[in-house]
Amino acid sequence: MRKTTLIIYSVLLIAAAVLAAACAKAAGSSAYYADTVMETTAAWDRGGYNAAPQAKSEAYEMPAYFPEEEAEWDEAEPEEPEPDPTEPGPDLPGFTDSKLIYTCDLTIQTTEFENTLGAIRALINKYGGFIASEYQNDNDTGWYRSDYVKTSATLTEQLTVRVPSEHYHDFLNALDGNGKIISKNMYVENISRQYSDTETTIKSLETQEERLLAMMEQCETVEDMITVEARLSEVQNELKIYRNRLSSMDTDVTYSTINMSIYEVLEYTPDKEPVKVLTFGDRLKNTLKNTGKGFMTFLEDSLFFLINALPYLLIVAGIVILIVWLIRKKLRKNEEKLSASGRAARQLPKKQPSDHDPEE
Repeated sequence: MRKTTLIIYSVLLIAAAVLAAACAKAAGSSAYYADTVMETTAAWDRGGYNAAPQAKSEAYEMPAYFPEEEAEWDEAEPEEPEPDPTEPGPDLPGFTDSKLIYTCDLTIQTTEFENTLGAIRALINKYGGFIASEYQNDNDTGWYRSDYVKTSATLTEQLTVRVPSEHYHDFLNALDGNGKIISKNMYVENISRQYSDTETTIKSLETQEERLLAMMEQCETVEDMITVEARLSEVQNELKIYRNRLSSMDTDVTYSTINMSIYEVLEYTPDKEPVKVLTFGDRLKNTLKNTGKGFMTFLEDSLFFLINALPYLLIVAGIVILIVWLIRKKLRKNEEKLSASGRAARQLPKKQPSDHDPEE
């Protein structure tokens, strides 16, 4: 009996661990749906000049200098003095040679999708811009039916437009009247200091390249030539990377970026006037509405939890059924033993009186 009890406790402990793991996974899945899957982003990568080089490419890692030649190369890389905060710098307002990157995110609704899209394309050509990327989607699934009537908006367009920076504001002003602008987010990034640092690094690498080329001509042994050639290859690779980075900065400064999301609508959403005073009925209606939304969210989360936990619940149910079956089997065996003992006791012969029984 003690052995059976120990087995039952062990099985129950395993079942509890499985159920805990199911709850943890289901909670994580619900958080994933709520925080990750339901979120969308429309960020445009403008080069990531402030990011660490390792995050963009392994080629950005600066190789180590050769110890025996470190003294000569350090001469070509003088230490930069600490910037004086009182002096105007490349990232301070009013600097005449500031390198600015203009970016705008637009959301547009239109009842005439094709006409609006055509007008936007005409404006892009007018101001000397170009389309860097384009994505169009039509989620209409009933167009093939003979009795088809369009009853909902189905067209969307995602455009990434590059226009010359001198026409950036003119282009945005010309968009007014082409659909309804729902949202506009404009921001500017000043990369003057990064640009200046990149130019300084390029000049330093070019100086190193010239010195290494001169050293190549003066090498007397094969080992020295191999060492200098290896370092020269590293310097030239770094020089190529920084030149490409500088060219990318020039492109982003010369051409501004406009990220446009164009949505087809059958009718514009009317602009609602702000409610100045909330009456008791308004507050009651809002409370009921929020309660209903919260209850629906609870039901959805519960459904996702059950779906995620279903395999583990089935395992726990199987373990419980096994435990019940073992208990019943044990009880039946005990009952059979008791019944057998009772029948054996009834079948035993009664004790016969002895000849020396004093009662006789």
